Amino acid sequence: MPQRDVSLFRPRIAAAIRIASVEDGYIVFDPERDLIHHLNATAALILELCDGSRTAQQIRDGVSQLAPAAHVTVADVEAWLQTASSDGLITGDRDRGTADSGSLTGEDLTVLATRLQEEGKTSTALLCLRRAVQLAPQNSQAWYALGELAHIEGDRKLARRAYETYLRQQPGDAEIEHMLVALRDQPPPPRASDESVRHLYRRFADFYDESMRGELDYEAPERLLDALSAWLPAAEAGLDVLDLGCGTGLFGSLIQPWAGTLSGVDLSSDMVDRARQRAIYSDLHVAEITQWLAADGPAFDLITACEVLIYFGNLNEILFAMARRLAPRGLVGLTLERGSSDDFQFTDSGRYAHSSRHLSRAAAAAGLQTVHRSDQILRYEYGEPVVGHVAVLQAAGDLANARCT
Repeated sequence: MPQRDVSLFRPRIAAAIRIASVEDGYIVFDPERDLIHHLNATAALILELCDGSRTAQQIRDGVSQLAPAAHVTVADVEAWLQTASSDGLITGDRDRGTADSGSLTGEDLTVLATRLQEEGKTSTALLCLRRAVQLAPQNSQAWYALGELAHIEGDRKLARRAYETYLRQQPGDAEIEHMLVALRDQPPPPRASDESVRHLYRRFADFYDESMRGELDYEAPERLLDALSAWLPAAEAGLDVLDLGCGTGLFGSLIQPWAGTLSGVDLSSDMVDRARQRAIYSDLHVAEITQWLAADGPAFDLITACEVLIYFGNLNEILFAMARRLAPRGLVGLTLERGSSDDFQFTDSGRYAHSSRHLSRAAAAAGLQTVHRSDQILRYEYGEPVVGHVAVLQAAGDLANARCT
């Protein structure tokens, strides 16, 4: 806006602007400039008074009348109007004023929230979705997105309410049913259900590598290989390797130079399909790993579980199952999320976190010696580092004396 006597300027909302009210103000979208503004309650009130009939003085008087606690001066209003005009929110041109402006719909707000979340603006996205579900309460995907964002922002109560509403509209979502166990503080299951894991990776498989490597800075495969390197022979050693929870083959592609045979097992057929495209596995199996290990089969020189045991609570059974399929002096390489308790805990993410003490006890019970354990950043989640245990276990002596408790 050219410099003018702002006190005489009678602003009105620009025609292209789309507005939605939220709990603490407005979300304002300018589609022409592709910009989103979050206005606090006072700024929202000033914008509300911009109908082309009031000067800055009159707007200030209106704010003082409607929100006396705001203590807004004429200078404050004039400064805000100058900025809002420069930003394209308001205009003095009656031909481009509020006559054609419109409100954001629930669908508009859901689309905006998706983009805001992708840009890391989760707080503003959450405001959009709070309003979106008010405008369109039957939009199950908006409720799902609200639950996810509330979870990111640490609002457990809102996340629970949003996911419960979503589940009433979309019953049978095993992944959300599993997460709600944590959000309701109910006793956790021994491990994540097969269907909840399948559901998660059915949704995730097509963009798993890109998301993990790009958005989450996923380095668990590299950290596990670093830990194993001191215990592995030279590359091209021809080891028989089993990659449990192989996923799309991110870790398999790193360990493949040491493998004479490389077998992969994963519960998700969608992830196995992606792993097959790498053409690095001797054989691939769609199965639950505990049951697969319990069946008769060959022994392996190395068994790996990179970011897999986060779906298990007590580790005794799964480590015992791994140990019985190890060759003499064979190795197990694994990663876990580090927990804050002395044992293991079920987190709001639906995953399990483990203490180093629990890992050591479960390994010893299975007849495995812990030859390496370190704490490493495995990935980032919502901008925060996820620290985990990276461990190497070795078969010690006669595994026949190991006990599964």
